[in-house]
Amino acid sequence: MNRFIKPKKLLVVALLLLAMPMQLLAFQSSHSIGPNPYAASYVCGASATYETSSPSWGTSDLKSEEWILVYPDASEVTTCAPAGNTLDETLSCTFTIPDGPGTYTLEHHVNVYSSPGVLDYTSYAETSVTVVASPLSTPGAISGLYRNCYGSDEVYSVTAVSSANGYDWQVPTGWSIEVGGTNEGYYVINSTNSIIIHPPSTGSGTGLIKVRARDNSDVCESVSAWSSRTIAYGPKQNFIEGISVILENTGDEPYSISTAGVTSGTIDWDLPITWSFETGYDENDDYILVNVGTAGTVTLSVSYESCGQTMSDDLQVTVTTQGGQQRTGESIGLEGDGTIAVYPNPGNNTMTVQAPGPIKSLVLYDVQGRPVHSFSPSDNAHKMDLRGIPAGIYMLHTEHEGGKDVQRIVIE
Repeated sequence: MNRFIKPKKLLVVALLLLAMPMQLLAFQSSHSIGPNPYAASYVCGASATYETSSPSWGTSDLKSEEWILVYPDASEVTTCAPAGNTLDETLSCTFTIPDGPGTYTLEHHVNVYSSPGVLDYTSYAETSVTVVASPLSTPGAISGLYRNCYGSDEVYSVTAVSSANGYDWQVPTGWSIEVGGTNEGYYVINSTNSIIIHPPSTGSGTGLIKVRARDNSDVCESVSAWSSRTIAYGPKQNFIEGISVILENTGDEPYSISTAGVTSGTIDWDLPITWSFETGYDENDDYILVNVGTAGTVTLSVSYESCGQTMSDDLQVTVTTQGGQQRTGESIGLEGDGTIAVYPNPGNNTMTVQAPGPIKSLVLYDVQGRPVHSFSPSDNAHKMDLRGIPAGIYMLHTEHEGGKDVQRIVIE
């Protein structure tokens, strides 16, 4: 086999090479580009400057460049016009960040010439440009009533947030938001910083009202974090606070009822027959001092108006001829030494039971004596999860190393 190319064939190859465009003989190199100063992301409308690094060309080389921004939908925009053959070694482009969150690709194309019109090689670089929405401050505290009665129209508002031009509101399921005289359900978008809400027409309960700010001034829409607070509706069930085990013929004993949700001037106490009010106190006060009568088991009652309904609470008091005193919410010491503590009482989602030693069992009974829920304690302190248990009065039976105790607790 002849390993040498014949002169005639060499001449043909040489002629073909001479006929090829000079650009096809150029090779492609690469370099780097990045933001200066560095930024992980940009907000819509900001200004950004990107520069080259590690270029393969020198300052005396003839060059031309082009910067292209590729949008998320693959469309392209030339961001900086070609600079001709007058580039310095450090090439840069400053442009305005587009209106629209997303990830863009910035491309940099450089042509390097060995002489005018004769392309020596090309160099290419690209990098990602992340665009985010302009941040908005979280709205401040929401103003408005805590408790709403049936049929009420209550106004809730927040202080205007800088740069915001709309607000999203959300109320608990069953409530409604009024916009322009029309109930729009429990969630509205792009409203004002003040709204009117309507509670459910029956029952009672609590929930969260939430608001966030938004900026719709351009396609780079942004929203803030949510601000929230608890609101309630319907009549309020309050409970008597005071001693449930007491010595007979004791004076200046305090009892009280919370005024939260209570219509002013509607409180009415009903004392056991052998009891009396101390001077300066009467049945219409929320805080009273009383003179306790003779021994026995008696009932102290109070009624009041809340959201147009008559509400009441009864406290069974054991009046003894000897022994200590016990306040409502503390252990009544049916068995044991009365050292169990439950807090907070009243409470809602959780209550903590504290005993002097390991707790063996916790069982919750309703006022009819029916078991409602049992818990599985493992130490001398246990946090009871009360979510899902209806509001009301319950008796908590605790068995621990020191004995057994029964406590009256209130779930709100």
